[in-house]
Amino acid sequence: MLPMWKVKREVLRAKDHVRFPFIALSGPMRRDWHDLHKSQTSRYTTGQLAVGPNVVLYLLYQPKGLLASSVETCRYFATKGFSVFIVSNAPLSDADRKTLCGLSFGVLERENFGYDFGGYRDGILHLLDTGAQINKLLIMNDSVWFPTFAGEDFLDHVLTAKTDLYGAVLSQRKQHLEQRHLQSYAVSFGKRLLASPDFAQFWRKLLLSSNREWTIRNCEVQLTVHFRKLGYSLGARWGFESLGAVLDQLSDAELKDLLRLEAELERKRAPTINALIATYGSETWRSKVTEFVDSRKFRKQIMLLHPAALSQMNFPFMKKSREPFYSVLRPLYAKWLADKCQPTTLKELSDWD
Repeated sequence: MLPMWKVKREVLRAKDHVRFPFIALSGPMRRDWHDLHKSQTSRYTTGQLAVGPNVVLYLLYQPKGLLASSVETCRYFATKGFSVFIVSNAPLSDADRKTLCGLSFGVLERENFGYDFGGYRDGILHLLDTGAQINKLLIMNDSVWFPTFAGEDFLDHVLTAKTDLYGAVLSQRKQHLEQRHLQSYAVSFGKRLLASPDFAQFWRKLLLSSNREWTIRNCEVQLTVHFRKLGYSLGARWGFESLGAVLDQLSDAELKDLLRLEAELERKRAPTINALIATYGSETWRSKVTEFVDSRKFRKQIMLLHPAALSQMNFPFMKKSREPFYSVLRPLYAKWLADKCQPTTLKELSDWD
């Protein structure tokens, strides 16, 4: 039986999908209205730092005040060679604006229309309209803590990536390969794509909505699908097909913990998983676990959530979502990875729920 929170989530998704035709029809008008009035509803403040060839557009939505971890993230971007451009989907206090201006070359405050992609769009159009010369543009938002680990190498991979688009995670969609997309942890764009009219056209024509499901399906997913169809190259630091190598690095005890987490998060498959756990210690146990994880029955995303696997992959993101799925995970993360997690991040995620 599905947990009640999943039932509620699916009902809300179904209700959202009913609104899709109306959003598609009204979208161009709402987008144009927003563009016409955004000079009156937005505020841009020049930052204290210079803009360089590698830029990160860091999107914030923190109406209750700036988190200490976000300040550290901005500082970390700078140490890795990125110039920071802040887009805030909520008004900033004078103190927070001053802090962010000291960490960036610009701060754009805007109305919260279009979720993260609304902010990305306004920020990217600002960069295009001001003629910023950029070789690499990374977009990331504060829905995740980053970096959770010291010594992460994702940003190094971003800077050296030769593909037109490069992201953290390429989604798992074996049955719909054409819909595989770079997940919203982070996505970067290379110089060739940034200089192409295709890039500006995508963002200028993007239909926005404050409907979450629409934003996921028609902005996040379509970002990858659209440019792939146009022939632009694609790369990612982590892919679900490559996670099998991580299993070889885990001990039997860590594999057992991995299965326990899967059983807790995916109650429908719990009987099957618990039956497998019950055979722990047998000669064939590890091979059976590997077979199960390789099958469609196992949610590969668990590998991006379980602390033992995260550590092996040096995966430096942790979601802030308050869905029960992630609320179950955060205490485990704080407990098992306390010695590796950044102190500010550790404190925030420990108190988050």
